[in-house]
Amino acid sequence: MWDEDKFFFNRHDSVSDSVSSSAAGALGGLAAIPLALVLSAVGILIMRIDILNAASAGFIPLFLTRNMGLDSKTSLIIYGVTVIVTLVLEHCFTIAKILGSIIGCLVVAFLCYELSDVTPMNTRLIITGVGTVITILLNIRFWRR
Repeated sequence: MWDEDKFFFNRHDSVSDSVSSSAAGALGGLAAIPLALVLSAVGILIMRIDILNAASAGFIPLFLTRNMGLDSKTSLIIYGVTVIVTLVLEHCFTIAKILGSIIGCLVVAFLCYELSDVTPMNTRLIITGVGTVITILLNIRFWRR
């Protein structure tokens, strides 16, 4: 015999299931927004390597002044001013573009090397090499435009 209760949900249960499914879908969509923003920012930096080079050059004053006891607001201002000045100089002078590319590659290599102190030396060197080669290739693509 056919028993409908075994194979079909009651209407009351299906409504609560659809509400919880909709809530889960909405929360999943909201959780995807920050991920999409981060991925789009990374995509912009990869497509515009001059911005990435300027952002990398902005780390140099931070490295040099990290033991001076500056507060985070002052450090952010120094970083922002350095990035803006570097970006303007890269677009105005060819020698600044060359130096920006070299500094960008060196900073990426340094940051890749200092990624983790607990990883083995071979892994650190491989990560550094891969990061540097990728940065060099992106700079070559930028120079060919």
